[in-house]
Amino acid sequence: MRLQGKGLWAYRRWELEQALGLAPQMNITHILYKVGQGPWQGKEPYYIDDAAQLAQKIRQAGYTPIAWSFTTLGDPDFEAALVVRAFNDGYDGFVFNAEDASSEQRPNAIAVGNQLRAAGIDLTKLYLCSYPTPLTHHPDIPFNEMGPYCQGGLMPMAYGTYLLPPSIVVDQWTYAQNEQWMNQQGLRLPIHPVLGPYYDNAGQQHMTKDEFQEWLDHLAVHTPSFFSVYTAAVLEPVYFAPIRAFVLSEPPPTPQPTCEVQVVSPDVGYLNIRNGPASSHALITQAPHDSLLGALEPETTVHEKVGQPGEWLQVLTPDGKVGYAAAWYLALP
Repeated sequence: MRLQGKGLWAYRRWELEQALGLAPQMNITHILYKVGQGPWQGKEPYYIDDAAQLAQKIRQAGYTPIAWSFTTLGDPDFEAALVVRAFNDGYDGFVFNAEDASSEQRPNAIAVGNQLRAAGIDLTKLYLCSYPTPLTHHPDIPFNEMGPYCQGGLMPMAYGTYLLPPSIVVDQWTYAQNEQWMNQQGLRLPIHPVLGPYYDNAGQQHMTKDEFQEWLDHLAVHTPSFFSVYTAAVLEPVYFAPIRAFVLSEPPPTPQPTCEVQVVSPDVGYLNIRNGPASSHALITQAPHDSLLGALEPETTVHEKVGQPGEWLQVLTPDGKVGYAAAWYLALP
């Protein structure tokens, strides 16, 4: 799901209260709250007991609640169940905060995705938050394995803690490098940056207003539809007006089909819908045999492609997902 708005992160109860109190001054639309984490350094995994009540509290205050966890991938059964529980408790999305703790956990990353697909989770509401350098600095984190099921998009951590200017962190890493990585993986995901307006890991050395404005100016060049700030605890009052004034791009309109096509796959029972026109592209969803899809190409092109081996057709699923289907498994109804 392409996010639209501005988000504020929190992971402590007092910080959530602070986030709710400050949000109106910045036109915040989403509150991202930590609901649990996987096992880490001998500590047991957990899911907070009052997650449902906090989601309701956020929603009643007028904001969209998004859950997040510190993702370790140390227990794929627990961490997949954590996601399912968060949605059941009223959160509208889930963010995997996958940092060094998830390094080299590729099989478990795949297992989490398989369990979420089996549970019927809407993958367009899953987001991957991590370092902005999947290629140059963090190849051990399972970006390649998690990207295909985090179809809501990427949330690269564009933080001041790298002690580098926004021309590198925002332009070269957050956007250029992630776009390069997606091209290599056959993925097309929106980028929803997370700004960290501080220079030390403790979050005590804050950016000045002018410094933070420079980061926002670099971000504006890339016209995001959504960005967020980590966390409410580090916000200075001088940040409020620049965040409020930041102009977001509008999400693209839902494309209108030119005609309908029918899935013909009786042996398998479904047809894979992918992110691009080749079987190497990431799986978005599956369309059942005999189901109808909206064709998003000119009607004459649709007639030429349907039933033809090697052809791919851009389609719209009944639940609004846009992708590509192998045209040789399609027919005109």
